[in-house]
Amino acid sequence: MTFAKSRHRVFPWLALAALAVPAAAFASACSGTATQPAPEDTCTPDLASIQETVFARACSQAGCHASVEPAGFLDLVSPGLEQRLVGAPSKTCENKLLVTPGNPDASFLIEKLRLAMPGCGLRMPPTGALPADEVACVESWIAGLPEGGGGPDAGPDGEADSGTDAPSCETCGGANCVDLATDASHCGICGHACGAGEVCNAGTCAATCGMLDVCGASCVDTQTDPNNCGACGHACATGQTCAGGTCTCGSGSVSFANDVQPLFTANCASAGCHKGVNAQEGLDLSAGKAYAELVDVAASQCNDGRKLVLPGDPAQSYLIDKMMNVELCSGTKMPKLGLLPSPQVTTVANWICAGAPNN
Repeated sequence: MTFAKSRHRVFPWLALAALAVPAAAFASACSGTATQPAPEDTCTPDLASIQETVFARACSQAGCHASVEPAGFLDLVSPGLEQRLVGAPSKTCENKLLVTPGNPDASFLIEKLRLAMPGCGLRMPPTGALPADEVACVESWIAGLPEGGGGPDAGPDGEADSGTDAPSCETCGGANCVDLATDASHCGICGHACGAGEVCNAGTCAATCGMLDVCGASCVDTQTDPNNCGACGHACATGQTCAGGTCTCGSGSVSFANDVQPLFTANCASAGCHKGVNAQEGLDLSAGKAYAELVDVAASQCNDGRKLVLPGDPAQSYLIDKMMNVELCSGTKMPKLGLLPSPQVTTVANWICAGAPNN
């Protein structure tokens, strides 16, 4: 999953490596060996004890998995930890559950604690392994959890539900959205096909389109239809509307600082991920940095000249392609676990369409 910018660097966009934090980012913050527990603080195999005697000691420093700006968006110290761990998918390591109930060997948390080189990211803590008895304590807790007791994001057999990003539209069993008002194969209702020579006009099979334009076997208004704007097949980009047969930016003003940056902050700008001098793959999407990292910066993995953000043109902005999982030069959708809600993508597209101002 890579999303590249210029300067001969290849990087993932929003590739948040849950728990996968560069060691340098934690050299002073997450030692893992800060203090040794006193005998009365010995871990027992229950989450409350683990949180108090292991996580609070080894993982709660600033820049690690504390409650404020937790690394990898994983808070290990606040109340409600069970919901954040048990049956919860890793933020970016696909098909990984942090804790698989009853199965330590299938739990990504244990993989990160056990292995010097886990399959995704670095060992945790990054600068020194936990004592073996503490790792064993966490393993015992997981082994004692009822199997199949995964969280709301767990799928069959405890696998993470990566999200299918089901479209919020009628698909009639297919992969793409279907317009029941104009689709001659699904006219009015799914599966109702118009006869030879007929067109679908306002959900009814008819001989002609009347005052509308004929695009294939569909009746459309090319003055307002964003999929056939000005001519059949000429689709407007996300964030654009069709007015008078011309694709234009959506109405309303979008602020980068107030509307767009918060989306990056909430989904990618975390300590050890896309923030700071050790931002993953060199892409810093934190406040004060993201604008310069994105706007007019070439996507070097694409040899068609696309930029991450091309002001005024969402259709040629690779950021939008990654967010929509379309026309990718490499890698997969971003964020990994599921596309952002359509209104949020539209917000970013509207900002780009308006010229991507630094406002």
